[in-house]
Amino acid sequence: MAVQSGEDRNTATGVEDGRRRATGAGEDGAGSLEPFFRPRSVAVVGASRNPAKLGHRVLRSLISAEFEGPVFPVNPGADHVASVKCYPSIEDVPDAVDLAVIAVPASQVHDIVASCGRMGVKGLVIVSAGFAESGDEGRRRQEEVVATAREHGMRIVGPNCLGIAATDPRVRLNATFAPAPPPPGRAAMCSQSGALGVAVIAQARRVSLGLSAFVSVGNKADVADHDLLEFWGDDPATDVILFYLESFTDPDHLSRIARSVSRTIARHRREVRENGGGRAGGRLAHRRPGRRRQRRRRVLPADGHDPRRVPA
Repeated sequence: MAVQSGEDRNTATGVEDGRRRATGAGEDGAGSLEPFFRPRSVAVVGASRNPAKLGHRVLRSLISAEFEGPVFPVNPGADHVASVKCYPSIEDVPDAVDLAVIAVPASQVHDIVASCGRMGVKGLVIVSAGFAESGDEGRRRQEEVVATAREHGMRIVGPNCLGIAATDPRVRLNATFAPAPPPPGRAAMCSQSGALGVAVIAQARRVSLGLSAFVSVGNKADVADHDLLEFWGDDPATDVILFYLESFTDPDHLSRIARSVSRTIARHRREVRENGGGRAGGRLAHRRPGRRRQRRRRVLPADGHDPRRVPA
């Protein structure tokens, strides 16, 4: 986990704290993150026919990962995208949508978020840029988007992010525009940098390090590090939690959750050892009590001479 230092870090933290106090973001707890990691359906708003566009790449990622639910492309200028029926707006989608990925210009995001709220969407991943990272106007736009989402009980990952992924075989969600999907495994990762996230996924594939989930939080307008830490701390599919952060939203709160999660993981490992769960647990459970291998220590004379050592 890496952070900025000195004045830059303090300034970034202060901006995030002030923004979150103004919008009320991040107060729903870990349970509100279920739609991000176990959605039953996903809509991609801004699914373009142009393969270079982010919306097209996210849609292709979802299809390639064989997501276990329906995927709804939304684009008012297309009938089909990637051979999948397209809808002119989120309000025209015939079924309930748990998760919406938004990949449209920043100026259009607020209206789409409002439409998602009216349709009962539970989670939003905003990959669009042009918000707080772009200056005062973008910051105001971001605050309006988050406030509207909160009015409808929705949580937001992003904006200005790479997307999210969950490798559980019952879900198989890859709502990112990364060149390759993360390999399945038991480590969860949050990255504030999209570029670093792409690099980590690529390296994880090279060294066969599996991920249970990946989240690019971007501007952290709503869902932040402590939300994810709390969620993954209770996730039975996750054994290791990794963070790359450029700023802290609430360092004290994050520290408290980290200590709690560490105790939970330690307790879980103790139960696994005692019950013989898993291969490692099985070996420990069948080992006879008191038969631990002892490291033999050699005690040398005061002059440090080892009588067993043959002179060169």
